[in-house]
Amino acid sequence: MIQVGQQQVNGGARSWEILAEPMTIHYAAVNKDGTWHEVGDRILPGKEPVCIFQKNLKRVRDRDWPAAGAISPKCCIRCNTSADAQESDLTGAI
Repeated sequence: MIQVGQQQVNGGARSWEILAEPMTIHYAAVNKDGTWHEVGDRILPGKEPVCIFQKNLKRVRDRDWPAAGAISPKCCIRCNTSADAQESDLTGAI
C-alpha cells in the first residue's frame, strides 16, 4: 500500500513523503529567487538515503497565464464535444 504523508511547509521550503513499505520516498523543494530546486530520496530502513530524483527550474519571465491566452477546449479535437463533431474528426488525433 502506498500512502502520501503530510506536507511540511517552512518559509519557501516544502517537504513531503510517500510511504511505500518498506521504503519511504522523501521529497524536498525550495522556491527561492525565481528558482525551483527539488530532490527526492529513497529511504530504506538501515540504509543511507539514495537520491532518485533532482529537478532545477529557473523562471524565465512573468506570464499572465492562465487568465489571458488560455486555450479553449474547442481548440482541441479530442475535447470537442459539440453536437456537430464527427467521429472522423478524431482520426489520428489521439
